[in-house]
Amino acid sequence: MAKDKTDAVGTIISEDCHFEGNIKLESSIRIDGKHVGDVITEGDVYVGDTGSCVGNLSARNFYIGGIIKGDIVAKARIELSSKAKLRGNATMGNLIMEEGAEFMGSCRTINTLHLEEEENIAE
Repeated sequence: MAKDKTDAVGTIISEDCHFEGNIKLESSIRIDGKHVGDVITEGDVYVGDTGSCVGNLSARNFYIGGIIKGDIVAKARIELSSKAKLRGNATMGNLIMEEGAEFMGSCRTINTLHLEEEENIAE
């Protein structure tokens, strides 16, 4: 990943772990293994180069080096490293992609969503 900001990670799914089920937590999570299910957190989601996640995810920030298949919502930012693969729709404040990252899906900024809500109210 572009930056290794894993100082405050409360939960880790290690490289040799395969976990199925939804996860809801307040702290950050790092996924280096395989996870199938939704993730909802107030913290950050880190997906290491060996990590993969299939499901819908919601977090403050995403730092992706591995694979995510599903829709993601980031209150702030999504960072995709050069090895990252994102297959799904993304909603976020900012998107940062290194050269080589793969993203297949639609992309919306939170600011765009607020503008659409204001336009709907005005009609």
